[in-house]
Amino acid sequence: MFIKEKEIMNKVKKMALCGFVGSFVLFSSVKVQAAEATITHKHVDGCYEDGVISCEDKVEITTHNEEFNCATCQRVAAARVVVETYSCDYMYFKRELRRIAYCYTCGNVVQSITKEANAKHLRTGKINVCKITEGTVIAIITLTASQSAWTKDNVSLNVTVSEPVSGQSLAPYSYAFSGGSASGSNCIISQNGTYTVTVTGKNGQQASTSIKVSNIDKESPVVNSLYVDKEYPEYESANIVVNAVDMLSGLADKPYSFDGGKTFGSTDKCKITSNGTYSVVVKDKAGNTTVKTLKVACFETKPANKPETGGNTGGNTGGNTGGNVNTGSGNNSGGNTSGGSGNNTGNNTSTGQTSTKVPVNNQQNSSGEKVTDIEKTGQTSTSSTIQKVENKTESNFENSDRDLQKELLKERLE
Repeated sequence: MFIKEKEIMNKVKKMALCGFVGSFVLFSSVKVQAAEATITHKHVDGCYEDGVISCEDKVEITTHNEEFNCATCQRVAAARVVVETYSCDYMYFKRELRRIAYCYTCGNVVQSITKEANAKHLRTGKINVCKITEGTVIAIITLTASQSAWTKDNVSLNVTVSEPVSGQSLAPYSYAFSGGSASGSNCIISQNGTYTVTVTGKNGQQASTSIKVSNIDKESPVVNSLYVDKEYPEYESANIVVNAVDMLSGLADKPYSFDGGKTFGSTDKCKITSNGTYSVVVKDKAGNTTVKTLKVACFETKPANKPETGGNTGGNTGGNTGGNVNTGSGNNSGGNTSGGSGNNTGNNTSTGQTSTKVPVNNQQNSSGEKVTDIEKTGQTSTSSTIQKVENKTESNFENSDRDLQKELLKERLE
């Protein structure tokens, strides 16, 4: 690992310890390169056989001056002598093939001797039968990995051997891997590292090559925090926020799911409007996932309209006599009393959950019939309160109406 990468790793660790949470991608996708090695030809026993060897001649021509009797000039004359010789690596002397002498005066040949025409040196020894030069590449070994991108699965290493020279096959080959689970030319590895394979041909020649694998990530992302960004969002929306990090392959391009892994997106927050248990999934580039659940109970149930208290007292000078006492938990809670002289019993309608209507002093209704009983509707009236109402006289009813309303409201609240 380079010094710069170490510095980044140390900074991330310090940030995590200090409570800083974020998403970091320290490494991009690691491309696994193919590795190659070659086996070159080296002569072995099988490359030679015993036999007669004809040497390669090394021809050499020399000249010198001599005197000859020239028949043309009819006298002794100087002549130029040309001598052709040959030799080989296995000879300790030169062998003369032919000799020719030319008269300097007339130019005619005065001597021509051929000793060993086309003679070659022959010897017994090892004859090369492979007909190939040492150092020639006869096998190319290639080691590759099955996966080049980030993966959470095991990686397969595969060896292939190509033979560029026809007739020089070294098959069958044997394979030896430095690690992993090997079978023939294939090896399964489960962790990052540098792996070496040695390939040996049938004649014992071998070559080795290595490959570095660093794209295996079997570790799930780390979720540092998962929370709701509002503690008490009364009747409003809130956001679930997740902070996660993956120190090896890094988080995926779309790493966050707030529906249990059905869909993924790039944002680290999700808007919610109701209580419940939410499943959050975080994914890294290798496909590893971390699942966290968050129980949300911060939303309050919106209540009905709050009750308002009040009381009205009125008197009508018409021909109506009546008294109503009303209580409720709706918009209005109170009691209304109306008094007068007449033949009808008046009433008042209120909105709410409960009401109590109490005719007082045996008044008559609109049909002329006396109403002597207490009419009750709702759930909160009590016998003690009704008795108090019955004991009121028409002369003091208006004065005591307010106290009666307070008592009814107190019992309602209790």
